[in-house]
Amino acid sequence: MALTLPLSVGLLLGVVETGRLAYAALTVTEAAAAGARYGAQSVATAADLAGMESAAADNAQGLKNFTATASCYLQCGGTGGGQITCGAGSCANGQQPTIYVTVNTSAGFKSLANYPFVSWPVTVSGQATMRVQ
Repeated sequence: MALTLPLSVGLLLGVVETGRLAYAALTVTEAAAAGARYGAQSVATAADLAGMESAAADNAQGLKNFTATASCYLQCGGTGGGQITCGAGSCANGQQPTIYVTVNTSAGFKSLANYPFVSWPVTVSGQATMRVQ
């Protein structure tokens, strides 16, 4: 009995921490997708980097040290063509570019307890890329 209680508490704490870490990772990834969904609505929203970052932050409420970085680029000539930052040029030979938006997100995760050999906080990150409609 004297050994069972500490082992049970340790096991329960490990399960809770794993769940919290998984929740943070899923939230950060979903926040990146929310920002990319906002930017992929139209050419106008693709140029609204602050709007994409704000949409991601709105979806990540409750996470500490959350950051979002949005970008937009043009893809010329299918998958083998070059990439150009939105607003920085156009495709050669009058090709019609495909526009993509990318949102990178990250947040710090701090454990409830200090574990040996683990450096806290751990950074969880997410990324989403979508083609503009």
